[in-house]
Amino acid sequence: MRHLDTPERQERFISYLKETLPTQSHRGASIIGFLEMEKGADAETTDKSTIDIRAKLENLTKHYRLNCTIKGEGSVVAEEYKVISILDNVLKNVYDKSLSEPDIKCHLDIAVEGDNLRIEISDTGSPIKEGTRPFEPFYSTKSGGLGIGLFQAKNIANAMNGDIRVLPRAAGAAFEIILPASKKE
Repeated sequence: MRHLDTPERQERFISYLKETLPTQSHRGASIIGFLEMEKGADAETTDKSTIDIRAKLENLTKHYRLNCTIKGEGSVVAEEYKVISILDNVLKNVYDKSLSEPDIKCHLDIAVEGDNLRIEISDTGSPIKEGTRPFEPFYSTKSGGLGIGLFQAKNIANAMNGDIRVLPRAAGAAFEIILPASKKE
């Protein structure tokens, strides 16, 4: 939303999403809800909790029926819907790819590196040709794709003082998600 320079463009964008996304769609409703909350969000009134990243990844890979291996553990203190939105948007792309590339496998690596939690989500499918383009709003390689999922994921990660990027690979695709790690006391 912050990339849209005027309130009128923000409202137009939300109206566009409401018209084009099915209202029964869980993903569509969560995207619209997130955008509307972000517009009027007060950072001090949000509910943060400690989130077990491995458990969230296990649930999402089961939901999408992905053939994945998960290595490592870690947690973050954040609003749960934000973390799930980031992970869901990346894994949804792996799932979508698996529909046209059967037998795809994914690997999820979780590691605490200093003050950060690093999550690498990679797959054995086709590579990503243009490393920064997947984060552009309305850019999609999928037929009928809206091109807002990874754009949304990057903006959420950045707002959490983290980041998400495509890792260069000759074969397969890989995303690296960096989030502030929860501190052990």
